[in-house]
Amino acid sequence: MRWSKLIILVLLCTGVVAVLSIGLFVPSATAQYAREAVVLDVSNLSIESFTDHGVRARIQASVVIDASRVESHAIRNLGMVGTWLAREVSTKESKVSIYLPDYGEGVFGTATVPATVLNIRNNQITLIDFVSEVETGSLDIFRRVANDYLNGGLGLVRVRGDVDLALKSGLFRLGTQRISEEMTFEAAAETSRLLVKPKTDIDLDISAVIRNLPDDLITTCPRSRKSPIDNFLGSYLHGNYSTVYVRGSDTPSSDMPEWLLEFLRSVTIPLPFPGHKFDNVVKSFSLSNVKFRLPDPDGKPGSPESAPRLSASVGAVVQLPEEINFPISTKRLRSIANVSYEGKEFGSLNLHKWMLATSSRSDDGKQLQIKAEVDDAPLDVTDYDVFEKVVGKLVFGGQPVQLEIKGIADIDIKTNLGEFVISGIPTAGILTLDAFPAPGSLPLPKANELVIVDTTSHTITLRINLSINNPTPWEAVVPYMNVNITHENIVLGNASVTDLHVLPGNNTVDVLAVWDPRTHGGDEAEKIGAQLLGEYVSGKNFSHQFLAVPKLIRIASPGRNTTLTIRPHANSLPSMPLLSHVLADFEVTIPTPRLGKIDNPDDDTPSLFIESATMHILTSTADFVISNPLANNKITVNKINGTAKHNGSDLGTILYEWPFDIRPGKKGKTLTPRLPVEWSLDSVGYDAMKRAFGGQLEVHAEALCSVGIDKFEIELFYNASKPIGAHVRF
Repeated sequence: MRWSKLIILVLLCTGVVAVLSIGLFVPSATAQYAREAVVLDVSNLSIESFTDHGVRARIQASVVIDASRVESHAIRNLGMVGTWLAREVSTKESKVSIYLPDYGEGVFGTATVPATVLNIRNNQITLIDFVSEVETGSLDIFRRVANDYLNGGLGLVRVRGDVDLALKSGLFRLGTQRISEEMTFEAAAETSRLLVKPKTDIDLDISAVIRNLPDDLITTCPRSRKSPIDNFLGSYLHGNYSTVYVRGSDTPSSDMPEWLLEFLRSVTIPLPFPGHKFDNVVKSFSLSNVKFRLPDPDGKPGSPESAPRLSASVGAVVQLPEEINFPISTKRLRSIANVSYEGKEFGSLNLHKWMLATSSRSDDGKQLQIKAEVDDAPLDVTDYDVFEKVVGKLVFGGQPVQLEIKGIADIDIKTNLGEFVISGIPTAGILTLDAFPAPGSLPLPKANELVIVDTTSHTITLRINLSINNPTPWEAVVPYMNVNITHENIVLGNASVTDLHVLPGNNTVDVLAVWDPRTHGGDEAEKIGAQLLGEYVSGKNFSHQFLAVPKLIRIASPGRNTTLTIRPHANSLPSMPLLSHVLADFEVTIPTPRLGKIDNPDDDTPSLFIESATMHILTSTADFVISNPLANNKITVNKINGTAKHNGSDLGTILYEWPFDIRPGKKGKTLTPRLPVEWSLDSVGYDAMKRAFGGQLEVHAEALCSVGIDKFEIELFYNASKPIGAHVRF
């Protein structure tokens, strides 16, 4: 009886709103205009609670005045003019009496309608949202309606609403009007008579209204992560049959013998409940605000701690089955999905922890748009050969990369009936990753400062502060990574970063680098390193190229400008040797950063080690003004064997074997001792120097120098990148 009463009460509420919206216009002409022009759209009818005398019902609807629906031209014009002048009509709180004419003149129920204001101009919308106290009337009428419903005899129901409305438009009171409106409803559900014949299948139609779900149905079972409703919905969504058990109700019925009630309560009938498999429920899948976290170096390879982590904002569009036509929202979700590229699976995204989620329904109600936040979810790479192709395509392909996502998800949903989890929902979608910009278009990393922090007889340890630009929308955290520093495929040292956090856009990074050619490549590497340092000190330290290429691709030489190549190796990420192997196939070539404190990182003017010189003819000596690029370290020159030239012609040679110091750069420039010069007296250059007496002469300097920085010692060949201005004195 209670569920049948609930259906009748819902119909009662519908009648209340309809009568309210139609009965606001007087006299008969405007009443006809109202009946034809008013469009009522009831969006939600819900029972909030049961009271001692009835129910509290919430009604949400919209009222639209559409004059084009009025057939009579005269009434339509009259109504449009009148409503345009009146603008809106208000009513006081009133009582609506509901009658069912086919069941006598007794009151079926009454409803309280709060004061309401309606915009009555053409094409205007008024939203209605109120809670009404609905009181039951004649119980005899209720019983007669319920019996007809249970016997299958309830077809069409005529409902009449009577209300006395106190109307007002602006400052004008329109008095109290008696409104009576009748409408017809089809029954919301019906039953058929049950005819039982011997040895014959029985077709039974059962319908019901569920007000709420019992706690036992939504409570997790002991030693299980699922509740009975979880198991039932999961089986249904996978297309499997479930068993539903039906028995007689414990609710007594006044028109049924007690012995029959007791018998029905003692009988339980198992009924098969067919499932409905829903494939491809997830229509799209996207990630934004992506943040990658590489594992800590102490993580044991192959352990969960050694997997890279992913944080992101997840967006998904879910195609709702037609059977889900009721309000639904998501509270949280979790998922495990495999990731594939070109049909080949290479990893899995483990989102086994619950993620807070929000959702909104599409305008047509057919899709649910879900948003969730992933925090440090493990990304397990299972096929590094495929993963290497993905990385290469991202970096060098120049086009977005599409990854296939396929797995299962558990969704914690909230409905009017309660909150429960739907487990094992199949998920599938395409994840599109934007490609990196072309390597040639990437901005150059800028060296802000380079400081020597330690030395040995053959090594230098430096701290380099770099400004780099991350052109991708991704964020990355690297607890530790080590790479080799190479030139012409010769390893000259290595560099490492610790606790690196790279954001989209501009970033400042501290790198610890160790220059150690001897350890990595022996005498050959040490010679190449010395040659590179000589060119670097000579001013050939700028390149307008930034190259990121697979190391298997040969690249054109960037000219005489000195460059360094950064190349990962097999132990770059100690906890992820397989990923290190993948990264080892890629390398980045950058211009050699300048030494010292850089006042203007965008200035491409080469710094000069030797800024100027003074040639003393009579004493056959020369001194030089030297700018030390190291702000905090002095440089000791132990030996010089050099030549000075003018326009390719020798001026003279210098052989000096007494050590002298070049002060740290922050203490200013250094004037060297007067170094002895053996002039080339019969050369064209010497004649030019005599003619420049008292002025300046462009001089090109070359020298084989033995220098030391703290404990580090090396022999360099200095070959100035451009001539210096030499003063000629007597």
